[in-house]
Amino acid sequence: MTQAEDSDLGAGRRTKTLALLGAAIQKRVSPERRAFVRYWYQDVRTAQLRSVLNGQAALSVRVVTVGGSLVLPVLAGLNLQGGVAYSWVPAAVLTISLVVAMATALQQTIRYGTRFQMYQRFSFSMESEGWAFVNRTGDYEGKSDDEAYSIFVEKVQLLRDLRQNDLLTKTIEEEALTSAAAKSDAVVGP
Repeated sequence: MTQAEDSDLGAGRRTKTLALLGAAIQKRVSPERRAFVRYWYQDVRTAQLRSVLNGQAALSVRVVTVGGSLVLPVLAGLNLQGGVAYSWVPAAVLTISLVVAMATALQQTIRYGTRFQMYQRFSFSMESEGWAFVNRTGDYEGKSDDEAYSIFVEKVQLLRDLRQNDLLTKTIEEEALTSAAAKSDAVVGP
C-alpha cells in the first residue's frame, strides 16, 4: 500500500467518524435545532478538506523548492568539469531557478503551511467539542439537553470567531511584513 493510499484511508476513516459524530449529535437535539448541527458538520468537513489541500500544497511547494535547490549546484558543476561544455546546462539552470523562485514566492505569499495548521487546529477543536457534547463530558457534564445545547452553540461560535480572528491576524501580519519589506527596499543608501 502506498503512502497516498494509506493517507486516503485515514481521511476516509476520519470522514466516517465525523459522519457518525454528526448523527450522534442529531439524535441528541430536537428537530428544530438540527440545522445548526448540519452547519457545524459542514464547517468541520470544510476545515478538514482545506487542511488536507493546504497540507498537500505545502509539501509539494517545499519538495520543489528543496529539490530544485539541491539540483542547481550539481548542474552548475557539470558545466565546469573537464572543460567539456554542455549546451543544455545554462537553459536547465535558468528553468530550474525560475521554478524554484516561483515555488518560494508561492510558499511565502500563500503560506500553505500556516493555513494547514490553522484549519487542522480548527477541525480538531470543533470535533472535540462535538464529542464532548455527545458524551456529556467537560462543560456538558450533568447539564440538561437544553443547557448542553446552549453551551455547544456558544463554544462552536467561539471557535468560529477564533478562526476568523486567526485568519485576520495572519493577513494583517503578512501585509505589515510585506509593506515593511517594500519600504526597506525603497530606501536608497547615502
